[in-house]
Amino acid sequence: MNTSVEELQPQTAIVSRAQRPGAETAFVAPPVVKSRPQTWLAVPVGACIALAIHFLVPKREVVPPTHYYPLILSVMLGLGVLGVALYPFFAGLRKWMRQMCPILGVATVTAGVWELVTSCLALLPLPYFPGPEGVLASLVSDRSLLFDSTWHSLVLLVSGYALGVAIAVITGVTIGWFAHARYWGMPLLKIVGPIPATAWIPLAMVLSPSALFSAIGLIALAVWFPVTMLTASAISNTRASYLDVARTLGAGQAYLIFRVAIPAALPNIFIGLFMGLGTSFLTLVVAETVGVKSGLGWYVAWAQGWAEYGKVYAALVIMAGFFSSIMTVLFRVRDRVLVWQKGVAAINGAAVGGLALDKVSLFVSAGELVSVVGPSGCGKSTLLRLIAGLTLATEGELLVGDEPITAPSAERGLVFQDPNLFPWLTVRRNIEAGLVARGVLKQERGQVDKFMRLVGLEAFADAFPHHLSGGMAQRVALARAMINHPKVLLLDEPLGALDAFTRMRMQDEVLRLWQARRTTMLLVTHDIDEAIYMSDRIVIMTPRPGKIEQIIPVKMDRPRDRSSPDFLRLRGDILETMHFAGRSLAEMASESS
Repeated sequence: MNTSVEELQPQTAIVSRAQRPGAETAFVAPPVVKSRPQTWLAVPVGACIALAIHFLVPKREVVPPTHYYPLILSVMLGLGVLGVALYPFFAGLRKWMRQMCPILGVATVTAGVWELVTSCLALLPLPYFPGPEGVLASLVSDRSLLFDSTWHSLVLLVSGYALGVAIAVITGVTIGWFAHARYWGMPLLKIVGPIPATAWIPLAMVLSPSALFSAIGLIALAVWFPVTMLTASAISNTRASYLDVARTLGAGQAYLIFRVAIPAALPNIFIGLFMGLGTSFLTLVVAETVGVKSGLGWYVAWAQGWAEYGKVYAALVIMAGFFSSIMTVLFRVRDRVLVWQKGVAAINGAAVGGLALDKVSLFVSAGELVSVVGPSGCGKSTLLRLIAGLTLATEGELLVGDEPITAPSAERGLVFQDPNLFPWLTVRRNIEAGLVARGVLKQERGQVDKFMRLVGLEAFADAFPHHLSGGMAQRVALARAMINHPKVLLLDEPLGALDAFTRMRMQDEVLRLWQARRTTMLLVTHDIDEAIYMSDRIVIMTPRPGKIEQIIPVKMDRPRDRSSPDFLRLRGDILETMHFAGRSLAEMASESS
């Protein structure tokens, strides 16, 4: 599909057509990113730089030649060259290299610079700053003790973290749901919670019969406060509409807590889990340093006492990998649990689209008002998002005049199905948001009052979005888009939430503005009467994947009479066309038989 917006003087035209025989479909999917050579050559080049520093620059640090460091660099070089050779043939490898090669390339160059400023030039004092070869030598020679320390740290961390999370979720749900628990629990949270868990170490060592138990308790305490606070806040602020729906379905209190409130609070709970994981890492290392006679924290303190700084840095490398792996596991769990949340599928790279538009060819003249009607899911909103620059087509091209559409622009305004008002701004501030974004508020401040009068919200100028009804919020969204005076205005069912009388009045107001400025408008609607009343032409689309079934001109003078014979006749024709849209002759014959 090829969609373009051509600017004419002084107006604008929208064009959409198939680019070539092999490119007649459009998918809703992430755009294909073309890699530059420096992306997939980053690893080989970085490895070559690090190897050159290692072999060509004289060393000042006395390190037993273990050859581990140059061996790792050589492996990186070999794999990098192999990846470059296989890059054109494997799509999965290309995706992985586009994401990881820059990071790995910088990492190898960083290793080379590290060796240059430590082992070679001795710009940092020895033995406090050993080079990478010394650290790798310590890592290999002390691997059994490091493995044992890592295992003890893992057991300690998992035990304390699991205990803290279990207690925190229970207390958070209790405080968030029950008013009496909140009355007594919130003061305790405010007093005990802000105190760092490490401040309790002296008391824990006195009260606990075992250093291991005291460390587990300290880690649990470090996790408890952030998880409890965020859980309680999310539970107490569960949307009332969710609870109302459940109550009307006959739900009891247990269902409301475990099937509504807790699932709705999960995004906030996971934020608390991440915060608690960070504090637990710190508490773990400190607890191992001062009390527990095992673990990575203990190993660092022991190596530092013997001035074995190569071992200190080796332990830090293990810590980085250890903590990063645990954080990655938690991210995976979050993405799996919150698969229902908007945006998570895109983060995961999951396929959320598919064939959306097929063989779409459309021309909209400058200053024309065209409506697009069709069944739900046929790609109407996708077409608007393509023109707005919010979605990039994987086939064809999008143009404004001769320039490709690569990003949204104030010249192509879009009014969404949902109002999407900024909840932290008042009605006035929401309407003037576009003027602020373009830096013209001072010159055009008078326009704000004009548009508030237009949508009938002068009395709500200082109200926040949560004070507005759905229809009022949609009127604010319409005013916010129109105040920018875009060359192309894209309307994605903007009047669907309004009551019948307000909707008809707003239709007249949109038409008045359109006739005054002759802005090119593309309107998506499910209301056939609205399409006939407002449009110059009506585009009828088939079910998904969307194709243009028919384009019907509306040859009636304005203002139009909704009860006139011509209006009713055209309405009947459109209904009949939509009833059979996208169906084959065989399907229609089987229905008639």
